[in-house]
Amino acid sequence: MIFRGQLQRIHDYMFHIAVAVVIFIAGFIIAYSNLPKPQFDYTTFTTQQPQFQQCLNNAALQQRAQQFEQSYTTLPLTEIQANFKALTDQVPENCGAYHVESSYEQLQAMATPVLTAAQQYYGEQNVKAVNAVYTQPSQYRALLGEPQPYLFFISDSTQTRIAAFKATPTPDSVDVMPLWDHAHSQDLAYTQGEVQKLLLVFNEVKS
Repeated sequence: MIFRGQLQRIHDYMFHIAVAVVIFIAGFIIAYSNLPKPQFDYTTFTTQQPQFQQCLNNAALQQRAQQFEQSYTTLPLTEIQANFKALTDQVPENCGAYHVESSYEQLQAMATPVLTAAQQYYGEQNVKAVNAVYTQPSQYRALLGEPQPYLFFISDSTQTRIAAFKATPTPDSVDVMPLWDHAHSQDLAYTQGEVQKLLLVFNEVKS
């Protein structure tokens, strides 16, 4: 399956690819900043969200999405895949016109706080990032009432630890959260399992 190939690429990186921090800051910004998408505006998102909910008119579906988001990492892979598809398939296509996606330009604003969070997480400055960024489908995030987050995989300087960092736009800035604790970052079996789950609900951002 596709996510297995992505998983292998991420973990191949840990042992064979050394990506400098400067490439992390500049590389994906150069790749994505020229795409024809407007700058994300949180106020516009919150204005559009009630219109999305009115179009959807399905509070039960939104509640199921919230429950899924809070629990999917505890589920078997096949169940994650099936449940996620069932949720997104139930959003009417015309409701997509009533919410705002996070723009790719937002990645530039996210770069510094993501790096800072990773440096604090590892307790060192020379962290290294996988040169790929992931996001969740916009309509799924609208079910949750939140803008699209971005997912970054960052290791320590020796590439013996790796963690996923989720960056979500907020009204004033961006909220950056590591998705597992520091102790688990060096447990390859654990991180492989978690990445497999994440890549069932996150897709790579393509230029």
